Amino acid sequence: RLAEIPLLTKAEQTQILVDWNRTERILPQVYYLHQIFQRQAHLTPTAIALETPLTSLTYQEVESKANQLAHALCRQHVPVGGRVGVCMKSVPEAIIGLLAILKAGGVYVPLDPRYPQERLAFMIEDAHLSLLLTQQKIRHCLPALPHLPVLSLENNWFKATEEAGEPPAREVTPQMLAYLIYTSGSTGRPKGVQVSHQGLQNLIEVQQRHFELKPEDRILQFSSLSFDASIWEICMSICTGATLCLGDEETILAGPVLEAALRAMEITVVTLPPSLLASLSPVDLPQLRTIIVAGEACPAELVAQWAAGRRFFNAYGPTEATVCATLQQCVDGTRKPAIGRPIDNTQVYILDPGLHPVPIGVAGELYIGGVGLASGYWHQPGLTAERFLPHPFSEQEGARLYRTGDRGRYKADGTMEFLGRIDEQVKIRGHRIEPGEVEAVLALHPAVQECAVVVKQNAAGEQQLVAFVVTHEHAAFSRKELHAHVQGRLPDYMLPARIVPVEHMPLTPNGKIDRKGLASLAIVHQPTETSQEVYLTNTERSISAIWKECLHLEEVGLHENFFELGGHSLLVVQVIQRTQEQFQREVALTDLFEYPTVNSFANYLDETSQPANLVQASASVLPTKLEEDLKSGKNRLKNRRMLQEKG
Repeated sequence: RLAEIPLLTKAEQTQILVDWNRTERILPQVYYLHQIFQRQAHLTPTAIALETPLTSLTYQEVESKANQLAHALCRQHVPVGGRVGVCMKSVPEAIIGLLAILKAGGVYVPLDPRYPQERLAFMIEDAHLSLLLTQQKIRHCLPALPHLPVLSLENNWFKATEEAGEPPAREVTPQMLAYLIYTSGSTGRPKGVQVSHQGLQNLIEVQQRHFELKPEDRILQFSSLSFDASIWEICMSICTGATLCLGDEETILAGPVLEAALRAMEITVVTLPPSLLASLSPVDLPQLRTIIVAGEACPAELVAQWAAGRRFFNAYGPTEATVCATLQQCVDGTRKPAIGRPIDNTQVYILDPGLHPVPIGVAGELYIGGVGLASGYWHQPGLTAERFLPHPFSEQEGARLYRTGDRGRYKADGTMEFLGRIDEQVKIRGHRIEPGEVEAVLALHPAVQECAVVVKQNAAGEQQLVAFVVTHEHAAFSRKELHAHVQGRLPDYMLPARIVPVEHMPLTPNGKIDRKGLASLAIVHQPTETSQEVYLTNTERSISAIWKECLHLEEVGLHENFFELGGHSLLVVQVIQRTQEQFQREVALTDLFEYPTVNSFANYLDETSQPANLVQASASVLPTKLEEDLKSGKNRLKNRRMLQEKG
């Protein structure tokens, strides 16, 4: 058959399949994440392991607390291999919970308290949790849990408990699961990815070898615990004697606010999506010595801007490959950066549809194998068989390859270039999204007859989700109602920036929805009826002008919701900065979430007006105040630690 004719010579096949995948590296004695941390706690017991603007914990304190909690989990009859949910924000107790679960032989399952309750309920039920760790202040975010044991992990729990501070005697093996993490699923439900202990150990060894991490490093916990990038940040810090710095949602959004937090926390190593790194200034962050970008394609301009005088890495890898599969240190900002070569004990191939290697320069699909490969999808054998295939180039019994759905091609030096997706899956601001899941949720609304979700660029060049909807014949289209419908079922990063009515879906010649045709449609914002109202005050007019500029809209209604118009965390920072400049006053990031319409935001500003002589405001008011607060908290922590060390 034509498809079976080899395109490569034997020497070329050997080069691509063998030489460029010669990544074998013998790991030291088998250690697991919790054991590596335990070893570090013995080496540097008084070093700071976890730090927030208000608290800090040494390695010995974290180790002792994690051991106490691990014993409590054992007493709660969490079996070896039992799944334990952690529903908290980025707080020290969440990291302690992760370590305790692993020490008890359990499987860590992160749950984001910001997710809609319906989504959390599905994940809790699907994972068959043995127990849930949470905190009283976010119990209201959780669905009803009548039959699930819940342990509320407040700080005084550790003071009150009489559990032992030594690790429990629970045995695990390299192939056992370390964590189960949920990602977007094309069927309308998230899918759980099962990751083993051996994959985590390999990841830790790779990080320590490539990034030259030191105990004096300060690493930002940027990613939400619900994303596997958080595992990457946790391993990078607490397994090397460095400090993991936990910021709250307001301090690590983007732009000047994030920049101020990085300065105040004296961050030296950071992992960010390229779109967020682009919102920062390298001149203002001299202490930042190592930067890793991941989650999106990295433009050459970013390398040119940031790589001089720093170590700059471009990382690639899906959740199914234990966070990272390839790595490239970038120094040349004149050309598109490669995603590099496979990391230790990992194989990456670029294959054609017949699973044959493609020649250098020819596009194909990326397939990943090695010790970091997940064992599949939780309770989804069909999907596992579809995505995890028998390894055609390995003699090891049971070896498999993960079909990523990503396109790439080899460069002449053996590094790989990322070319995007083969299917409809997308990455927006570093978040992996299956449009099919968004479509499935939209289709549940009784007014929706047909829908399609595509990615479009807005006027600012940003990628955003746009949903096109055909309603039933006698159903009225309500953008506000549909937005509320999806908001109640999907996390914020999956919400469409626009929901657009169409009379019918354009079709390709074979009868499928023409997604390219939809993506090319020009979208004109159709204001709601309230948009025709006249702005009554100067404040409303000013707010409307700022929103129109930031959202790239010609008209914004008096009562239209900022987030329903496509607003997101990056734009929140821009709007707050512009508002401070315009009104010469301090405005908190949370204010826009609390007052999301032009009318309510303007009323809030008018009612809380500040005398000019009391506020010397400028574009830097918010980040400057934030930086001062963070530094003040950091100084208090240092003083307290010095007093403790002096007895």
